[in-house]
Amino acid sequence: MEGTLDRRLAMTTRPERYRWSLAWLLLLFAACGRQPRPGVPPTHLVLVTIEHLRADHCTVLGYPRETTALLRPDGLRTMGLDHLAETGVLFSQAFAPSGSTRTSLASLFSSEPPPSTGVFDDEGVLGHEFPVLAEALGAGGFATGAFCLPSKPLSGSGLERGFTTFEEGEDQVLVLGAAHEWVSAQIEAEEPFFLWIHLGWITPALGEMPITSEPIDDPYVSPDPWDITDRYDSALHATVAYMRAFLEAVGLIDEELIPDSLIVLAGLQGMELKERGEFVGAEGSVHEESLHVPLILRHPASLTGSRILDEQVELADVAPTLLDWFELDPRTIGTGRSLLALCDSYVERPFESRPSFALGGDHGSVRTPRWRLVIRLEAAGEADGDQRLPDVALYDAPSDPGLLIDVAARHPEVVETLRASLKAWLAAAGAAR
Repeated sequence: MEGTLDRRLAMTTRPERYRWSLAWLLLLFAACGRQPRPGVPPTHLVLVTIEHLRADHCTVLGYPRETTALLRPDGLRTMGLDHLAETGVLFSQAFAPSGSTRTSLASLFSSEPPPSTGVFDDEGVLGHEFPVLAEALGAGGFATGAFCLPSKPLSGSGLERGFTTFEEGEDQVLVLGAAHEWVSAQIEAEEPFFLWIHLGWITPALGEMPITSEPIDDPYVSPDPWDITDRYDSALHATVAYMRAFLEAVGLIDEELIPDSLIVLAGLQGMELKERGEFVGAEGSVHEESLHVPLILRHPASLTGSRILDEQVELADVAPTLLDWFELDPRTIGTGRSLLALCDSYVERPFESRPSFALGGDHGSVRTPRWRLVIRLEAAGEADGDQRLPDVALYDAPSDPGLLIDVAARHPEVVETLRASLKAWLAAAGAAR
């Protein structure tokens, strides 16, 4: 009998042995009082991060243009942002900690806020003292590969730590080809893998040339090619289309591979489009247009039902969520929360609701479900460029969805409460360093 069992184990493939190991772990957790997650666990993790992805310009969140929905010739939706959201869980109130790509990525991977990481702009470097997601997954048996098309280089930022393969560049074909080779090698080796795909702006920069709005077949598009909103929406549509092409090229549209893959999509920041003067961009901004981003989790086999959740969450919550999902200890990394407490319905788990904080230049901001506070942290002169930020401004989101009417003078007690929470957050994060 023992020899028969040995032969059966020898005949199993590595993914099968991986699933058997997970099954034994689940039984062990159950025996120890932790209820196992239902369904079939994912084998692979695919994280897609996209720069300048505004939540309020995503079709799935109510935007009237087809910016993030991709259609097949027969009119059915295919693997674009909207399809991922409609077959998974979409967090409609997710916020970045900064308008800077490096700052947001540092928080996403380390689950720490900017005052802790010390990464405040696109020149910052994440220190080795902060454990990161790729290291934790690598230690858990995952092959790790990153393939990046950033608007600014990420090499030397500390964000490549934990990835055994890290490729970045401006040539889309070369980076995509390298990703295809890497994924193919992992599939052949029958090993679980963590694939990070990072996309900057695929189309030309907004200031360089007009971006045609032809890809968007929609009556809302202005005939003026220089209209900044039209140009942004067109670039967004092109970026989402390239994301789908990237996923298809590496085999993640394949019916055999995608059921085994947990796909996570996160915007890193949005972009102001002249809503507050002539400023176009995100870096240094602490307003909603620059910080409100989509966050999607998709693996129908272990996270059933398509849902839009409106709990306020942060990019720092991503890493603990993913470690929790793969039965790795989320407490080993950062201060974020596991979002599975919100997603899972088979068991009740506590979830700590808390404000979202952000930093940009010499300003900070605080977000609660109702209020948005923007405040100057210290007297530091005027902001650069065309950006105009007030010393103190308070916005009431339910009555002012555009967040354009400052009500600070009418609610001084709210200003002081939120100011105190921002100071406490800065002090706690600074002490952690």
